[in-house]
Amino acid sequence: MDLTFETLTLPSPSGQRFITYTAEAGSASERALREPTQVAPRAYPVIPRSAER
Repeated sequence: MDLTFETLTLPSPSGQRFITYTAEAGSASERALREPTQVAPRAYPVIPRSAER
């Protein structure tokens, strides 16, 4: 997969950075990024907020 990236340093003393990755429009890399991926099941159950007390 071929990606380009840009790093933006936030204007704060913490030195945090925001990094974005992009693929060329119409490329196989862009198609691969858009394909759904399978995610491992959660190790804990998700409880909807409406069920919380």
